[in-house]
Amino acid sequence: MKLVDKSRAHSLIAALWSIAALTLNACTGGDTTGTGAGAIEGQLGSTSYVEVDAGDLQRTATQVKGSGSIAFKDPIGEIGARKSYQLNVALDDSGSLKLAVNTDETLKNGVEVTLSRAGSALAAKLSFGGASAAAKTLAGIDAAAAINLTIDIHNDENPAHILIWSGSDFTPVKALLDSDRDGATPGQGRGNYWGLVLTKATVTSAVLAAPKFTEQ
Repeated sequence: MKLVDKSRAHSLIAALWSIAALTLNACTGGDTTGTGAGAIEGQLGSTSYVEVDAGDLQRTATQVKGSGSIAFKDPIGEIGARKSYQLNVALDDSGSLKLAVNTDETLKNGVEVTLSRAGSALAAKLSFGGASAAAKTLAGIDAAAAINLTIDIHNDENPAHILIWSGSDFTPVKALLDSDRDGATPGQGRGNYWGLVLTKATVTSAVLAAPKFTEQ
């Protein structure tokens, strides 16, 4: 009986495993979540993103609608960065939008700002690592209409300093929520990505910019 060279045998085994993996991937249709090579990409205005969880999201160039999550392709930069996030969103009743900042590529290990609608009221909750500060109702916001907010997140502070505004006066006294005043953020983000988690929400704009408030 003729013996097969060991190196050739190993090559044959590796080839068989590759064929098996390709066959399995074809049968299962591949992964539908995550930010890897097979992730679905999209554009919201001038901002590019990838789907982390496709859910039932409906995507066009002007909006992302439904339930699911997206990670934007313009990283924040340094972990200890101060940035502003400008959001335009409409929420179905009992819907929510979570802004996840200074996260890893899967939107984990970051600071979270969750906006939740109950009737015409809009509440904001700050979270990190499974812990949350008490939710606060944002005064003067009609959650049954389109919502336009600017959110500063200063992740160079520990815990992260967060301010939320609905107008153009970006001072702490005009903030609808100031984590220094209304309840501290439970932690500080560990990554340099950001994204959104939608639950019965329609987002028409999400823009990363320089911070609106600079502390002395």
